[in-house]
Amino acid sequence: MTFSLVRDYHFDFENKKYKVEKCVGPLKFGKWKAFKKLEYISIFKNGKGFYEVNLWYNRNKHFNITTLDTFQDCFEIGKSIAEKLKINFLDAATDPRNSLWIKL
Repeated sequence: MTFSLVRDYHFDFENKKYKVEKCVGPLKFGKWKAFKKLEYISIFKNGKGFYEVNLWYNRNKHFNITTLDTFQDCFEIGKSIAEKLKINFLDAATDPRNSLWIKL
């Protein structure tokens, strides 16, 4: 019997915590950690034609929250998370050379 290692990310936006969970078969390991400082949410179009929502924290670290194939869905998810967390929202997908801070 063989198992593969799977890494899952869990977010508790209300309490501003995250957990990186590693799973090997039925075993799961990971602890909740607090974000020291949430910076902003950004969306952008990657080189493969998909849109990504990223949560930037602790100055220069980030998590990719989701990757989608439609701009509108990505925009709505990014905006919703930024509103819940009460942080800024950066649109770098519409015009990559001229990113725009979205007013919430």
